[in-house]
Amino acid sequence: MADSSNAHGLPFFDARCDPAEAALWLSHLSAITNSLAQKGEESKEEMVDISSSRFEDIISAANITRLVMEVAPEVLQSLAEGYTDDPAMKDLCERFMFFKDHLRSYTMQYPSYHTQLVSDCMFTAVKRIMAKYPERDVTVVPDFDLTEPRGHPVTINPDGSAEVKVRGHVSHVILHHPAEYDLKQRLLYDDEGPGVITALTERRDISCVIIIDAKEIQRTGVGSHRSEVIGAALALIARTSLSEVRTVIANGQHWLFGMLSVRDGHTVYNEFHRVYVQSASPDPSQRSRKIAHIELSRVVGLLACWIDGVAPFVGK
Repeated sequence: MADSSNAHGLPFFDARCDPAEAALWLSHLSAITNSLAQKGEESKEEMVDISSSRFEDIISAANITRLVMEVAPEVLQSLAEGYTDDPAMKDLCERFMFFKDHLRSYTMQYPSYHTQLVSDCMFTAVKRIMAKYPERDVTVVPDFDLTEPRGHPVTINPDGSAEVKVRGHVSHVILHHPAEYDLKQRLLYDDEGPGVITALTERRDISCVIIIDAKEIQRTGVGSHRSEVIGAALALIARTSLSEVRTVIANGQHWLFGMLSVRDGHTVYNEFHRVYVQSASPDPSQRSRKIAHIELSRVVGLLACWIDGVAPFVGK
């Protein structure tokens, strides 16, 4: 899957055969970054840039290393091409163009944005994964609070020294799990939060993506929510058996993909450079629709890659 690497030895992702099979690339990348953290190679370490003071203590105590995922440009093109004839992708593009052409802009500064786009892209990616894995299922839990029962913060002890209290709240939790009726009912109806947390604690075959829908597009960028998504991922790992959580911060136009892993006391945050959906041109031509299809396909392709997480990404 990774047939070349960058100057730091990190693999380029090659998903030209099937974009949804990026799990192998992510596995290779996870193994490399975990090895780097264990070796303590200072030249590859960079502390996460925190824009909110609420989580500065978390980042310091967890000693988080930030690494950048690099993807060859032709691979992003292959993601778009891989969804050319996908019926769900065509439907997503039609909805996007409808809102762009007929819905008053959420903000004139970003005329391509509408509040439903994040959910629409999530739906399309989930449909792709469910079609690929008939033996597995996907459950989406909205408006998820990652605090302890009764609203108490989660206590983490990432490096065996200072304890830190964290709170976390995300717009969506996407769980990729075996297609078992009892498990599905538990995730959907068992007191929502406690049911999900218990399942993620007891099982080792459920992977997790958390999404923060950054609706405040006119005031802040998606990067300003890094601290929130990292805090939420740390809280989720602290309360379950997960050792890795995939993260997405999106406002419809800008998408920031990352993943946080904690192994042997080492915490690593990998982040892929932002992906944009910028088809804001009033041009109603076929060319405008083609550009929108390409941009949306990249987002949906990457989102499907993040959801497509199976062992060894989960479990301690």
